[in-house]
Amino acid sequence: MFNFYIYLGIPILVLGGAAGGGSLVLYFIKHPEVVDKWLALFSKYGKFLYKKWEYTYVKRDVQAVVNGYVSKLSKKVPNLLVKRVTLEWVDDNITAEQFIKNDMLVMRMHKSNNQDLNIVNATFTFVSHSLLLKAKSYIAKYQKNAIDLYVSYKILEREKAHLLQTYVQEILKEGLSNNAKTNDFYGKFFDIDKAGIFFPVFLTEMTFLGEKVFGNKRNDQEIYDEVSSLVMFLYKYANRKLHQETISEFDGQYCKFAIRIVGMSVKIQTSGEGIYIRNIQQIPSSIETIYIIGGKDNKNFIDRIVSECQKSMAYDIYNTYEYPAILKDMNSGDYKCDNYLTVLRSRNVKYYHK
Repeated sequence: MFNFYIYLGIPILVLGGAAGGGSLVLYFIKHPEVVDKWLALFSKYGKFLYKKWEYTYVKRDVQAVVNGYVSKLSKKVPNLLVKRVTLEWVDDNITAEQFIKNDMLVMRMHKSNNQDLNIVNATFTFVSHSLLLKAKSYIAKYQKNAIDLYVSYKILEREKAHLLQTYVQEILKEGLSNNAKTNDFYGKFFDIDKAGIFFPVFLTEMTFLGEKVFGNKRNDQEIYDEVSSLVMFLYKYANRKLHQETISEFDGQYCKFAIRIVGMSVKIQTSGEGIYIRNIQQIPSSIETIYIIGGKDNKNFIDRIVSECQKSMAYDIYNTYEYPAILKDMNSGDYKCDNYLTVLRSRNVKYYHK
């Protein structure tokens, strides 16, 4: 009778709060990670009364952490292959495995008595087996490892910061000691991310790379070199000084994009939209993606520029995104700002397949 009350108490509470339109129910449908958090909380304390609830607690806690981050990440990189993660337990006689089903990563794992280790292992498993799944078929192993190590770190930093020490000791330390190139990439990712362009630019470009569906004939080393050049390009861009002139187009064999900054208030006030519109319109048609970045305060101004450019350019809005950034001033010191990004994607993307 006691167990019956605990399990039914949650949906009754949810439905009661959703009276008058069902908006709360709809919210939970769209954000299942919130349900996982509540179930993890209830089962965390209920496990002392009912032993099997320990497995429910571990499962729901892991799913809440990973799926909560997936939900945030999908706003930065809309074309993520995996939209949700679910965890299943297997005994010691069954081999753990992971597989994709209905845009969901199913993780079959052995449970540890250490919940911190459960979450750390599940997080790294998710990133390794689902993030950039297509692109990882083409990039070098050290590049893949650096991405996995860094993104896993960022997930735990945001969702469960107290687990970073466990992650460092159990996974990160060994991962960085195996390859100097992995270590170098990992270090550069911090600067790229600090400038706010790791997820909405780098991971987006890696997603586009994977979507090109390469055929049997491809030059693997050429792809490895291009990804390395891409990381260096973004690293230099992230470390440029305020108003410093720098190359703002990356025209590789597979990744072709341009970055345009709408930033100087003096130029906005004196020259208006025209100078920016002309600059964007002059971007070569071979460029597949255009990243237009400016201060959050200039959001409406940027939207008008984009709208005008679309009248004469074969590009669609792929994503818009607001994010905090730490950039370099004219003396190489750090300063914080809130940016607004619009991503335009060409309708004439070149694919290599079939």
